[in-house]
Amino acid sequence: MRKIYLTLAVALLATASQAQVATSVQAKRGATPIAKVSDIKNVSKAPAKAYDTDPVITETPAGTAMANAYGYAKGYTSFMSYVLNIELDGNIMQVVESDNNVYVKNPISEQPTNSWLKGTKKKADKAGDPDTVLFQLPQLMSDDGTTKLYAQSITYDHDKNEYAINTNQLMKFTWDGDTLRKLGDKVLGLTDANGNWQQSGDHTMLIFSLKDQPTTLPENHSAPQAYTLRYKADEDSWTTKNVRVVRDDNSIYVGDLIDGHDDFWVKGAINGNKVIFERQYLGADPTTNYYKFFSPAKVDSVEGTWGWQLTPHFADQLVYDYDAATGQLSTTGDFIINDGKLVAYKNNLFPASTLTPYNDVARDPQAPVITTVGAYDASVGYGSVLFNLAFTDADGNELDLQKLYYKVYLDDEAYTFTPDKYTHLTSDMTEVPATFTDNYDFWAESGKYTVFVNDEAMANAAKIGVQAIYKGGNEVRQSAISYSSTSAVDGIDATKTAASVVYTDLAGRHVSQPTAGLYIKTVRYTDGTTSTTKVIK
Repeated sequence: MRKIYLTLAVALLATASQAQVATSVQAKRGATPIAKVSDIKNVSKAPAKAYDTDPVITETPAGTAMANAYGYAKGYTSFMSYVLNIELDGNIMQVVESDNNVYVKNPISEQPTNSWLKGTKKKADKAGDPDTVLFQLPQLMSDDGTTKLYAQSITYDHDKNEYAINTNQLMKFTWDGDTLRKLGDKVLGLTDANGNWQQSGDHTMLIFSLKDQPTTLPENHSAPQAYTLRYKADEDSWTTKNVRVVRDDNSIYVGDLIDGHDDFWVKGAINGNKVIFERQYLGADPTTNYYKFFSPAKVDSVEGTWGWQLTPHFADQLVYDYDAATGQLSTTGDFIINDGKLVAYKNNLFPASTLTPYNDVARDPQAPVITTVGAYDASVGYGSVLFNLAFTDADGNELDLQKLYYKVYLDDEAYTFTPDKYTHLTSDMTEVPATFTDNYDFWAESGKYTVFVNDEAMANAAKIGVQAIYKGGNEVRQSAISYSSTSAVDGIDATKTAASVVYTDLAGRHVSQPTAGLYIKTVRYTDGTTSTTKVIK
């Protein structure tokens, strides 16, 4: 049954259906559930009807495109079986102005249709008042030959969990050529041809031309130097990231804070033995469709609907202690690499960091410590192994996590994970990167790893092992293999006393009170052992 239910849960996350939101929205946006989708009531006064509208606009309209169109929105979407409140900031948008019209591509923030919403410009009646753009709805936004989806004006009362298609379908925005701002609290939502709301829509919308300029390296700068960025993963452990640093007499530039963007740089001002970083724009990231910013941050721990969460707030400055002789920087403060400039998110939080010139040398990794083995269970089709992986060598030297791997052994043979048994893999994998997780069969958090073995070969093996591999200094060094019996029993042991029970969701977050969805349940016993199972709520 586990495979059936988990396949359904993952399919819900992966599908492009109209009643879902990507896991990243929950993780980054602090989205909160407010109602059950199954309980939503349509209280529209007018009966459902077939809408007579113009065809979907899929081609880019002729006109002048807004430069660096930046989007901010608040509204609703759905995940699994719940309607969620969402707040999205820093979206890369597309707006085109023609002589008489303004067009917006993908206007509903969490429901991209790859089509354009068309509005008509209207001059202000009084001098000093803003011009407006009038969007006459409904407008056809998607037509795949089977299902038609329309942009409509909706009123949604989330306390009563009721919505209605508004009789007046004219939606107004103010417009000054650089800023498009929605008026009123009606929801720009998506419905099908029968007026059924698809639980996606925005009641607050702002699009403006971003004027911030990204930080760039000065001309004739010195060659970038490899550095290691070390920062706290949690209260008890640290993690590292490879970055590049350029130093001159007055400034320090840090690059590669975002993987795949070697053109994003952060600039700090040298002031004696201090380096001061302020909020600054990094650039547009078309991969995630967000404008990226660097910001100093202050972080609070707040208990919310999804459990205890770190809540960052923008700060004005981040001050590092600076040793010019060694090139090392260190701070007890925090910073975030943020999607957008208006709302602070925790998706890329770097607490209490140090920057140290990187010395790529060969190091001997420590042997993993196996904490729990879950015996293979034919009824569910998997066993499991939990282990701790040290991020330092035996002498306490930091390891580069990008060069750290592990192998799993069944008896004395290295096990190869294959796509036919591990649905999130695209190729065979014997050496598993220490940074890899799919939050399904491979889980990693602050040096603690859970691997599910979906292979009956585990039942035929007398022991299971884990080995660490480190590829530094042009050498490959391996630890000893740590072994444990495969007959250990995973699950809640009635003969032991549980010290704590922790649920971890698909985004890797601890959840105090799980709602609907897939979770990893970790039971820690008073004797120090741990058991882990997958559960569906």
